[in-house]
Amino acid sequence: LTNDAAVLSRQLGGLRGLTARLVSARPADRDAEAAEIRAQVEELRPDVYHGPAFSLPSDLRCPAVVTIHDLAFEISPSWYPADFVAHMRSEVRRSVASAARIVAVSDRTRDDLVRLVGVDSSRIVRIHEAPPESLLARKSVALNELQQRPVGAKPCLVALGMKQRRKNALGLLRAFMKVAESGAARDLGLLMTRAAESEEPNFVEQVRSLAGGRDVLLTDHLAEEDLARVLACSESGGGSRLRPRVILDGNQGFSLPGAAAFSEDCLKAGVNVALFEQPLPRADLR
Repeated sequence: LTNDAAVLSRQLGGLRGLTARLVSARPADRDAEAAEIRAQVEELRPDVYHGPAFSLPSDLRCPAVVTIHDLAFEISPSWYPADFVAHMRSEVRRSVASAARIVAVSDRTRDDLVRLVGVDSSRIVRIHEAPPESLLARKSVALNELQQRPVGAKPCLVALGMKQRRKNALGLLRAFMKVAESGAARDLGLLMTRAAESEEPNFVEQVRSLAGGRDVLLTDHLAEEDLARVLACSESGGGSRLRPRVILDGNQGFSLPGAAAFSEDCLKAGVNVALFEQPLPRADLR
């Protein structure tokens, strides 16, 4: 456990048969951290070591499993500093090469590992992320509004996972407004998930100002079954409350669920939404 997990260490310490230890090296000092982990592995002699976030210490004397959450740094390197991209490329390739098994958190991540890193798919096990209990226990504040919409409501553009500021939700909104104002998609609505929790300062107020009465809906976290229900694309999709025509998946590997899980007849795109930093020609968004 790293220093960030001190509270977790105390919580786990009372469990029978579990040894909880902190790694004293700072995570930023990767060499010292790896050396300390190797020393503890030597002492504890575990049956397997799990690296939960992208990397494994080298020269471990036990089988190891590494979890890869996404390859956003590989797919969209312009989002990150060049030295970070170079480090992650090297670390992920070294770690997956030495791992006995690789955990991918989604089908998207599994496929990216095969396509971009050349990993044999038989070595990859897909295990979805576990949402925090705090999210599982509550319903989205936008869910009631979604459920009240009649089946067969007007079509919409859906952007998934728009919480992080780098996703540039305001740029997407501006592009959407240009299309709407042109008359090319007068009846199109816009739904942005996680945008109600946006890291962008004063985001909700800016949306209200920019949207000008257009049908723009922001949600916070939506549970998987709720998101699947309201985004069912098929015209015969029973509980469908919206009719997405385009789904922009900005989640990379972290989709919950991935767009493919509930879309049958609409266009899906895994998109680098940083493209919206520049005004788009109307045809591009159409």
